[in-house]
Amino acid sequence: MEKLYTQEILNKFYQDIVEFRTIFKQPIEAPKDYKRDDEHLHVSLAIEEFTELSMSRSLVDEADALCDMAYVSVGKLVHLGHRKLTDNLSVTYFMELIFQVAAARNIDLLACWDEVHASNISKACINHKQFKETAEHYHAQGVKVEPDSSPQGTIIVKCAADVQLADKFIKKGKVLKSIYYKPAVLDPVPLLKY
Repeated sequence: MEKLYTQEILNKFYQDIVEFRTIFKQPIEAPKDYKRDDEHLHVSLAIEEFTELSMSRSLVDEADALCDMAYVSVGKLVHLGHRKLTDNLSVTYFMELIFQVAAARNIDLLACWDEVHASNISKACINHKQFKETAEHYHAQGVKVEPDSSPQGTIIVKCAADVQLADKFIKKGKVLKSIYYKPAVLDPVPLLKY
């Protein structure tokens, strides 16, 4: 069986996750800070996405679940500073499995990744005007927010105090999406070209 997950792909995904983790102030190449809770989080997120994949009723849902599994897996690599395929064989094998499943379903995982990554980055506000408009949006719902600036000048919107809304509870510190957030458009799913 041909290997689909390559060092070149890991390099691209790694760079994208570094961008995401820098904006959202998550650990990058900090293996000493990687704790049992981090491992539990990564495993539970991967299981959640694998469950979503198993329950998928459409190619769109399958592509989304596969991308999310890859995003979580590479997030772990970036946290640990594992830049080479051989640095973490369990994640490498899991990523190869993700790519093999995508190929079997004729899903162009690289194109889907780019769409999901752009969507994830759009969760942050790119300027103070966007933050102000987003803060007004959440204020109208009864949610107090606070800005958290990233080194790139983007602004993360965070819940400033625990709040119980009619349909959900939002914990202080939770990152909230900008009103300019753009959901990933995977319909139609980008397909592999042979």
